[in-house]
Amino acid sequence: MALLLAGCSQVEPVATATASPTASPSTPSPGACQLPISLHPNVGSPQGAFVDIRSGRVTIDPRGDGGRYYDRRFARWLPVSSASVSTDGGHYASGGSTADQKAILHIVDVASGSDHVYSLPDELFTSIGGIHVFEYSNDMIYMGLDGEGYIAALWAFDLSSGVTRKVADITGLGVIDDKIAWRSTLDPTDSRAWSYVPGSPADQIERLDLGDGSHEVWLRRPGDFVGVIGVDGAHHPIVSDSLDKQTIDVMVLTSATTQQTIVKGSVETWGGFINGVASDSHGLWIGGDKGIYLYSPAEGLRKVTDQAGTLAGSCD
Repeated sequence: MALLLAGCSQVEPVATATASPTASPSTPSPGACQLPISLHPNVGSPQGAFVDIRSGRVTIDPRGDGGRYYDRRFARWLPVSSASVSTDGGHYASGGSTADQKAILHIVDVASGSDHVYSLPDELFTSIGGIHVFEYSNDMIYMGLDGEGYIAALWAFDLSSGVTRKVADITGLGVIDDKIAWRSTLDPTDSRAWSYVPGSPADQIERLDLGDGSHEVWLRRPGDFVGVIGVDGAHHPIVSDSLDKQTIDVMVLTSATTQQTIVKGSVETWGGFINGVASDSHGLWIGGDKGIYLYSPAEGLRKVTDQAGTLAGSCD
């Protein structure tokens, strides 16, 4: 598959825009054994908290209102996920729109709170979803447009030139790790393929190099529903393989031919809905609606807390 390049859009500052999310200052960074998580109540905004990984005790941070990611460099909760934060923790990006329905991109300086707002191509405006930031790399911000259970295309904002361009009309994006995109695709010959609603069937995991456009299938699971939920510390993709609506196999793909199962079992007895992973010196953190887990090849999988939550960073 070749990347289908489209026209570029020169970014211009926008005078009138919707208010940008702002970072909330927090207490000094917790110790190495405090894992930041984001709690999502049924009503209200996300709430930042810390988990003591030794005891499993969860402590709400009173300054974590609206927090989705904890920036250790500045000891602040940010209102965006980790994918939207620059590699040095100094900036974050979020999409938005103007009162006259024009798509915009906020780039916020964490230290000062200053918000630089840029216009985006009209194709990136939607009244249904919003702009999904996949990666804030050293030179690009990769983003897609959220639809009802899908993302239809990938766009890139060039930090040095201020140009936004459509990278490719690709779907199934799960994670972008620097210049490598991991996506789920469908083998059209698989008559047993399925998905949750809304969504599209996917039984393969594909590695796509955004630099040269090369691609390779790393996993085939006919009859299953697969997706990439993150990468580990070695940049290997972590895959969720739903054999059916009750059984899940979470694995790491170490090559195009090698997979290692982290855990496999009923969604009723562990994990449940998995909402992300994070890696550090302790191992691989897995967040879900049945608790927070830690995995390492040496010690296997263990449950750290029953508290459901989304990972908002790592311990290190």
